[in-house]
Amino acid sequence: MISKNDKIASLLEKYPELREKLVERNSRFKRLNNPVLFKVVSKWAKIKDVARVAKEDINELLQFINTTVGEGEYKSELDNLTEEVNEEKPKELPEWMLGKSFEILDVRKSLEDPFDEIMAKADTLKEGDGFELIQTFEPRPLLPIIEARGFEYYTIKEKDDEYHVFFHRSKILEVKLNQVEKCEHDDNPYANSTVKRLDVVLQAATPIAIPIFSLMKRSKKLAEYFNFTEIKVWDETEKHLGWMVSGKADISFSAIIASSKLFATGTDLKLVSVDVWDNFKVLSNKYNVDSFEGLKGTNINLPLLKAAPPYAITSYLMQKSGINPEDFNYEYGIKDKKGFGRPEDISKALIHEEIETALLREPEASFSLFGNPNVKELFDYGSIWKKYHNDLKELPNAGIIFKSEIVKNYPEHVKVFLEELEKAIDYTNKNPRKVAGYSYREFNKSIDAVEFFIKRANFKHVRAKNIKSDLMTYLNYMNELGLIKIKNNNLTEDFIY
Repeated sequence: MISKNDKIASLLEKYPELREKLVERNSRFKRLNNPVLFKVVSKWAKIKDVARVAKEDINELLQFINTTVGEGEYKSELDNLTEEVNEEKPKELPEWMLGKSFEILDVRKSLEDPFDEIMAKADTLKEGDGFELIQTFEPRPLLPIIEARGFEYYTIKEKDDEYHVFFHRSKILEVKLNQVEKCEHDDNPYANSTVKRLDVVLQAATPIAIPIFSLMKRSKKLAEYFNFTEIKVWDETEKHLGWMVSGKADISFSAIIASSKLFATGTDLKLVSVDVWDNFKVLSNKYNVDSFEGLKGTNINLPLLKAAPPYAITSYLMQKSGINPEDFNYEYGIKDKKGFGRPEDISKALIHEEIETALLREPEASFSLFGNPNVKELFDYGSIWKKYHNDLKELPNAGIIFKSEIVKNYPEHVKVFLEELEKAIDYTNKNPRKVAGYSYREFNKSIDAVEFFIKRANFKHVRAKNIKSDLMTYLNYMNELGLIKIKNNNLTEDFIY
């Protein structure tokens, strides 16, 4: 006998002709013909759930089903004895997924980062259109970026290595610079200034910028030109990219690769300076070696995911060193931890000796060393790079990105910002203890730990326009790795300022 707690998916798999019979009985059952809806709901929906959605009397429906499939007469008194298994239901399916077909973009076999392909697909869609992305992992870094372009999304995990993400364009965004002539508040000390004071959002992709921002917030000169309506430092790096795409952020402390990828896919940005260099370190609480050779056959925990820059650069430097990347075991983040590899999670696991070896950036590298004396820095990627590249002696890691319209319309503001940034970096390098005292609370670390990090961080302010050739050398290497796509050398002319 078919009971109220039987799954609708199992029932229709056993009796496929039942689907048409149900639709003939009640038009509300047409939803069972929606493949997207059925894919999501059928995994947990029981007969009693289907009856409720279709506004059917459960006993009458079960009598119909049992009779139709030849199971005989339904007996409710026996059904009441069946045990119910409670299962977690997925979040409610959004209305835009119902009765809609989605073009499929399957990137599981892509040999390079499919970011550009996905963004190109998204940019072709009109309001109300959508597509289905199939990937081997949940592409969490991508989601806020596409969301910022006016999309909603819904993720279905089919199995551990198969995720379906449905995107729907709900609106077309027009990004405009938010600016004011001057602040009209009575307590504004610059109310009589002839300088146009811009309302801007300043953000950073990672905590490495916190010491610098702590000084810039104190700059009276900057306050004459800018009103920082928000200063945001992200724990989840990818969210800052969404703010850049949507125009929520006006000035960003961002990785060179990430911002150049956004520029290449249509976000109008200017790279004005490089301020952090050689920022990847290999650390271990077990091994004491000075090259990849000594780590063959071991596990290495990497941040983010395989399609992201950390693995691509790791693989590239291994090959340059004559090492086969397949001689290592990689874990992206922490095993069995949902999402992708957060540097802070890797750092904690390294400190607690839950993992042995990891690639980390700053400040997490320094906090790992400070947190456990058994953790040692084995080598950094900058030192390996220098062995094989006479054309570029340092790895440009991160710098300041402006909205292009600010650079175009307010060059004096940009000049002042960069002057104050250079002063802040110089002061930080010369006074690490004092700056640690300004910023340690934002790290939730001790002053000693933050001072240790600042002394190790490779802060150096260089104007982007003065190193165009070096930057293009680096970006061309990243282009060869498939991390970005350079078109008509436009990065030199339009991105580097």
